[in-house]
Amino acid sequence: LGCGIFAIVAQLIMIFGFQLPPGSAPVTAVLIILSIGIAGGTLQATGGIDYLVFLASKIIERFPKSIIFIAPMIVFLFVFGVGTANIALSLEPIIAKTAVRANIQPKRPLTASVLTANLALLCSPAASATAYIISVMAGYHISMGQYLSIVLPTAIITMLMLSVFCTFVGRKTTVTVSEIAHTPEVTVKQSFTMKTKLGVVGFLLCVVGILTFGIFPNLMPSF
Repeated sequence: LGCGIFAIVAQLIMIFGFQLPPGSAPVTAVLIILSIGIAGGTLQATGGIDYLVFLASKIIERFPKSIIFIAPMIVFLFVFGVGTANIALSLEPIIAKTAVRANIQPKRPLTASVLTANLALLCSPAASATAYIISVMAGYHISMGQYLSIVLPTAIITMLMLSVFCTFVGRKTTVTVSEIAHTPEVTVKQSFTMKTKLGVVGFLLCVVGILTFGIFPNLMPSF
């Protein structure tokens, strides 16, 4: 709410202070963000987020010694597919618990994972930020495929470099007893209904559709 209010204040300053004419309403960008919000809300309502957290936690806990590399990769994959960093927040206690069990400082995989989540948002077709950027780039005849061809490899390379950096920083520091004692015990729901799984499949199909029509705009009808 505060961001919206200050955006209005800034617009008033531009109009009355600098005498700049107001632009047209960003209808296309707002509709894109609205559709993504509805899709994400549907995924949450069907329990799909919990199901994805369950799958991610199983993968993370399976490779405890490689947590500094595995955790950011899983976070990147899931944030890229879902389009929200909330799933990364849900995985943080699981990452911390797995790191402690492997005698690795939790802050190292956590730092890499949190920053990776922000990188994934910049190139996720289901993220509102990416949708808005692509809608702006369309005015300069830059397609989603061209945008992702630059941003996606850059994000992946940055993620790997970040994991390498976190591997060597604080390497000599060991996990203390107090950290083990204060590591939260995470209980993840084990059983999921078919409705939940179908909700996840439906959402991921939408993401695939966005990628397909964004990269190959010739598939869309022209009027």
